[in-house]
Amino acid sequence: MFDPRPAPDTSSSAVAVPLGAGIPGLDGRADRGTSRMAGQMAALEMAVSGAPLGEVLDQLVRTAQQFAGDGARATLFRVDPHAPVLRFTAGAGMSEAYTRVVDGFPIHPSSPSCGLVAFIGEAVIVRDVTADANWAPHLDLAREHGIAACWSFPIRSVGRVLGTLALYHRAPRAPDAAEAESLGMLARTAALVLERHQDAEERRRAQEALRASEERLRLTIEAAELGIWEHDVPGGRLHLDARARDCYAASAEDVGMDEVVARVHPDDRARLGGEMAAAMDPARRASVATEYRVEHPDGETRWLRVQGRVEFSGPGADARPLRGVGAVQDITAHKRAQEERERLIEAERHAWAQAARAAEVTSLVTTHLAEGVCMTDAEGRLTYMNPAAERILGWTQEELHGRILHDAVHYQRPDGRPFPMHECRLGQVLSEARPVMDFVDHWIRKDGSLVPLVTTCAPLLAEGRVLGAVLSMHDDTARRTGEAERERLLEAEHAARAEAEAANRAKTEFLAVMSHELRTPLNAIGGYTELLEMGIHGVVTDAQRTALERIQLSQRHLLGLINEVLNYAKLETGTVRYDVDNVRVQEMLSSVAGLVEPQARARRLALVIRPAPPELAVRADGEKLRQILVNLLGNAIKFTDGGGRVEVTCARNGDRVQLAVRDTGIGIPADKLETIFEPFVQVRSDLTRTAEGTGLGLAISRDLARGMDGDLSVESTPGQGSTFTLTLPAADVAG
Repeated sequence: MFDPRPAPDTSSSAVAVPLGAGIPGLDGRADRGTSRMAGQMAALEMAVSGAPLGEVLDQLVRTAQQFAGDGARATLFRVDPHAPVLRFTAGAGMSEAYTRVVDGFPIHPSSPSCGLVAFIGEAVIVRDVTADANWAPHLDLAREHGIAACWSFPIRSVGRVLGTLALYHRAPRAPDAAEAESLGMLARTAALVLERHQDAEERRRAQEALRASEERLRLTIEAAELGIWEHDVPGGRLHLDARARDCYAASAEDVGMDEVVARVHPDDRARLGGEMAAAMDPARRASVATEYRVEHPDGETRWLRVQGRVEFSGPGADARPLRGVGAVQDITAHKRAQEERERLIEAERHAWAQAARAAEVTSLVTTHLAEGVCMTDAEGRLTYMNPAAERILGWTQEELHGRILHDAVHYQRPDGRPFPMHECRLGQVLSEARPVMDFVDHWIRKDGSLVPLVTTCAPLLAEGRVLGAVLSMHDDTARRTGEAERERLLEAEHAARAEAEAANRAKTEFLAVMSHELRTPLNAIGGYTELLEMGIHGVVTDAQRTALERIQLSQRHLLGLINEVLNYAKLETGTVRYDVDNVRVQEMLSSVAGLVEPQARARRLALVIRPAPPELAVRADGEKLRQILVNLLGNAIKFTDGGGRVEVTCARNGDRVQLAVRDTGIGIPADKLETIFEPFVQVRSDLTRTAEGTGLGLAISRDLARGMDGDLSVESTPGQGSTFTLTLPAADVAG
C-alpha cells in the first residue's frame, strides 16, 4: 500500500482545512444536515448488511453531492495499493470522459487537489482553480468539465491515506466550517467502510489460504498414498482412516490394537514390539519410523512403512503415554521393485560376461558392414577400424592403431584452419560423455582430399566412466548430389508453375474480354426484340410473339451465362470491390424471397424463409450477399423435384452469423462434395441439361463469401437433400 509522505511547503493557493474545526450555528441548514446524516446512516447500514463496496461508496458520493448543493458534483478515489496514483472508484455528476482522464492521477505535491490531499493527508480547499498553482497545468480540463472550485478531503485510516472525497463547483466558492466538517465526516465514514471492506477481504484471504493449505495437505497425503492412524494408548484402540484400513485389512474404522498386532508377520513382531516400547518410554520418546510385513486374511503379505510419534501427559520421566499419531504407507510395490533391481544387477553382471564374449563376434560382423566403424579408447586413440572405414578414409587399421584418430583424419577445417580436438563435437563425446547423432562434416583422407561424411559417435561407459567411443560413418557425397538434383527439379517446377499461372491469367483476361464483347450484341438483340414485340415495325401475330418470347428467353439465358463468366473472371483477377456495411438479415431475406418465389411456385415447391430477429445483422456487401443467396436458392429450386421443400434459417454463433439453405432435392454424392465449389463443375451432367448453367455459381458464391471474411460450406445426403451454410461476421446494430 502506498504511504503518502509528509506535506512539503507549497506555493499553491489551496487551503488545507483541519477536519476538526468547530461548527457554528446551523444557519438554516438543518434540512441539509439531516439529509446528510440520513445518507451517511444508509451507507453504514448497507456496509453492515454486506452490500457490495461499490454500491456503498456510490451512496456516500451521492450524499456528498446532495449536501454540497448548487449543482455540485462529487468523486471518490482510492489509493492504488501498488503505485503512488489514485484510482477512480465512484462519482456523481461527473462525465465518463473526465473520470477516464483523472483515473491514475499521480499522488504528488504538485498534483491538483486530490493528488495533493492524498500526499499530505489533509483536506485541501481550492476556492478558484484559476488562481491555484497546482491546477495551472490542468485549466483546460477544468474549463472543459465546468470546474471552478474543488474541495478535497482525505479518506484516512490509522497511519495511512486510503483515498479522497472531492466536490466540484461551477463557480468559485469555499465551504464554511459546518460544510467542511460535514464533508469531512462523510470522508471518515468512507474510511470506516473501506477499513471494514479490507478487514473482510483479509479474513476472506486468510480463510482461502487455510482452505488451500488444508487442500494441499490432503493432496499431499493422497499423492503419497498415506493412511492416517491414531492410537488411544490407555484404551488400547486404534482409529484408522480408509487407506490405513486397507493397509491393515482392518475390520472397522476403530479396532483394538490386538487385531492389528495379530496381522504383523511373525518374523517382524519382536522388532516392532521393541520399537513401540521405545516410542512409549517417556525417558526415550523415540519417533516411530519402521518397515514391517502384515498378513492379510486372503493370504497376501504386504510391506508397510509406518511413521509417527507418541504424545505424553507431561514432560517428566514419569509421564504417561496418551496418544500416538502417524501415517502408514503400503510399500509392497517398492519392495518388489527393489528385489527386481537386485535381480537386474545380477543379470547385468552376467551380461557383461556375455558382452566380452560377444565382442569377438562383433568384430567379425563389422568386418562385413558397408558402414565404416571405428573404436577409440578414452584418449581418442584408435583401437579398431573395419574395412569399410579403411576404404572411406584411405588408411589401414595398422597405420592408425594407437594414434589419436582426430589428429590423423579430422585435424583441419575445410578452409584450412586448424581444428583442435576439444572443439570437435566428436572429441566432446569423450569429454562430456554425450552421444552425437548424424553429424555432417568433412574428413581428411590419407591423400589429403576432403570427403563429406555423416557420422554418429557414442561413448562407451562402465559405472559412469568413459572407456572409449564407437564411431560409425558413411560417405555423404551421393546424398549431396541428390540434393542438388532436387534443387534443380524444384527450380524447374517453380518455373513451370509460373508459366501455368501466366497462362491462367491470360485465360481469365480472354474470358473477361470475350464476355464484354458478347454482351454488346446480346443486349442489342434483346432491345430489338422488345421493339418488334411492341409493334414498332408493324403488327405482330401470335405466332411471331411466341417466337419473340423464345428469342428473349434465350437472350436472357445466354446473357446470364456470360455475366457469370464475367463475374468469375473479375474474381480471378482480383478486381471485385466490396462495399462492406451492416446488413440486417431479415431485410435481406425479404428482398431475396421476392426474387425466387415465382421460380418456386412454377416448380410447385414449398419455399419457407424463417424470420430472423430484427437486431440480427452481418458485415457484408449487400449486393454480393443478395447474389450469393439468390444463387443458393436458385440451385435448391432447380435441383428439387415438384412437391419438395426449400427452407432458409439463420442463427448467430458467437461473432459469426450462419444462414442455411436446405432443400429436399437430389443431394450430392460424397465424392463430389470436395469439387462442387470448383469452377465449371456440375454434379451430374444428365441433370444439368434440364437445369442449365455454367457451373460457376457455387465457385463465385464461395469466393464472394470469402471476400467478405466469411465462408460457404455444404452437407448433403444423396436422395435426401443438401444444406448450404453461408457464414459471415456478425454486426452489432441497434434494435
